[in-house]
Amino acid sequence: MIRLQFQRPAALVLTRLSDLLSVVANARFYFMNPKKQTLSHSQALAGFTLTELLVVIVVIVTLAALSFVGVQTIRQSANSARCVENLRTWGAAIHGYAAENNGLVQWYEWASIGSSARHYENYLGGDRVSATATMDGRSVLSTQMQRRCPSQNWDGTGNGPVGYAMTRPNPKVPSVSTYNLSTANDPSQLLLMIDAKVLNLNGPDDISTAVLPLCVGSSSRHRNKVNALFGDGHITAYQAADLNANSKQKKAMVDRWFTLK
Repeated sequence: MIRLQFQRPAALVLTRLSDLLSVVANARFYFMNPKKQTLSHSQALAGFTLTELLVVIVVIVTLAALSFVGVQTIRQSANSARCVENLRTWGAAIHGYAAENNGLVQWYEWASIGSSARHYENYLGGDRVSATATMDGRSVLSTQMQRRCPSQNWDGTGNGPVGYAMTRPNPKVPSVSTYNLSTANDPSQLLLMIDAKVLNLNGPDDISTAVLPLCVGSSSRHRNKVNALFGDGHITAYQAADLNANSKQKKAMVDRWFTLK
């Protein structure tokens, strides 16, 4: 097993700066005085000019900035992967519930916590836990973390934000809370759940108001993409350009997402 040694960032930067200054000073001294011995660490530092010091600082700052960008990219990729895993879990829960309830899907109160409408709780792979139970100040209800996109911020208080929306097929199903998944003509084109700012999508028009904002700017979740779960269980990432209904082809695609039969 490889063990990594970590230091405080400030101390690490100072150590690396000092070492780098010594190396550069020794190299300069050697080329100017090839017959003399290498400078000591203290002599090397004493012989530096301000210009050389600034150059070294610029190099270190540049490397630190590149490292920060790399860390951010890795974090975003990890959050996106966890989001996909959340959606897979929800897909399994929805299908498990439908299998035991004559094909019915609860699309309206799917994310409820602390009420009798926790339809999918027993299908999420976690134990039934009271909504008031806490561990280190955080609720441990099984649905709490899985209904939140990992890219969303949460301070650990309350029940936390909800990052996904379930859809209501069109033409609108008779029931205000359920529809029958087994009647879908093409489950691979039926949108079950997607990254969104609201809990429910009532039709294609809601995509532009509740989903598109998560593909651009500071609200972007997965590097300008959103993840979508479909009736057959597959998950696809979409960019803003894919969701803008600025062509007949894209509009037809989004319309199919809300078509049950």
